[in-house]
Parts: sequence; C-alpha cells; structure tokens
Amino acid sequence: MVIELYNLEEDVQELNNVAEDNSEIVKQMEEIMAKEHTTAVSERFRMKELGD
Repeated sequence: MVIELYNLEEDVQELNNVAEDNSEIVKQMEEIMAKEHTTAVSERFRMKELGD
C-alpha cells in the first residue's frame, strides 16, 4: 500500500505528495493503521495490504 501525505496548509489541492520527505510520519501512520485496523464484514471493503 502506498501512503500519500500532503501539507494541506500549503497544498489544499493535494498536488505535492510529501511522504518521501517525511518518512517518520509515514512510519507512524503505518503503525497506527496496522494497530487500529479491523477486517471489514463485507469482503468488497477488505484490504489485503492490511492482512485481510
């Protein structure tokens, strides 16, 4: 899964993905997603990237 990150104070149109420049924030996002994720009841909303 590719995580995108935008500085919405400076880039409200989300044109400049700053994830590469903020790897620590992206790592924190990945950890939170893995910890908080629960498998969707409906199979169409399951995400194999998160272990569903």
